[in-house]
Amino acid sequence: KGTAAQRRRRWLQFVRMQGRLEADMGRRYRAWVRAERAETLDRFDAEAARPGTRAAALRPGILLKELRLSAVLPDPEKSGKKLKEKTRPNRAASLDATYKFTLDELGIPTFAIDDAAIMRHFDLREKIFAGKVPVTLRDNLFASLQAGIQNGETVQQLRSRIAEAYDIAAGSSKTLMVARTETASFMNGIRDEMFGLQGLDSLQWVSAGDEHVRTNHVTYGASGAKPKGFDYLTLVGLGGSGALRYPGDSDAPAGEVVNCRCLSVPA
Repeated sequence: KGTAAQRRRRWLQFVRMQGRLEADMGRRYRAWVRAERAETLDRFDAEAARPGTRAAALRPGILLKELRLSAVLPDPEKSGKKLKEKTRPNRAASLDATYKFTLDELGIPTFAIDDAAIMRHFDLREKIFAGKVPVTLRDNLFASLQAGIQNGETVQQLRSRIAEAYDIAAGSSKTLMVARTETASFMNGIRDEMFGLQGLDSLQWVSAGDEHVRTNHVTYGASGAKPKGFDYLTLVGLGGSGALRYPGDSDAPAGEVVNCRCLSVPA
């Protein structure tokens, strides 16, 4: 609420809090990737040692039918379960921090931290995260290994492809993107649920206000107060391509939420 300067201070407070949680999420995500890397390389080594497979790796055109990718690639469902377990402590901490932070804007809340609406958002974001991340990584692995197989690469070359795919996934830029996007989306979603439970009906988009803010989000921030549930995509001709009711909305296109640093505040 209040002036632009007050909204800016609120944004700074949120970003500092979110940054600490983002760093923890990054560490947990990276630890999960490294564990997946080790397990996948172990499966590859076992498959490559299978009778006939290693010799075939030296002959172009034969490895494709002798190396069983299904025996090497991770099971996304099992990987997702491990990712969920690894990152749940971070999500619980993010919920607690967001709840306490948002109370400053609400006063005495009419709901508890474990309200059904809040828990639904908790479960939804966890499900999306644990569902998408392992599938994306598996798809990247599959494409890379297929390319190597078609090129007639050796066992060691294929093994290097696996290591590289995981190393990229655990790299600093990828880790930052995953951690920032997931943490900010989760926390903004919790805030949106809290605003609704408290009966607030007018919100305002607040961006970082620097040169890194994407053009669309500058437009959203300059558009002033909007009714809760307003779809900001309609302001930039993207209505119908999803919905963006708050920063990081799960229903929005990826280009609107990845690395987003924006915040909604009561108007």
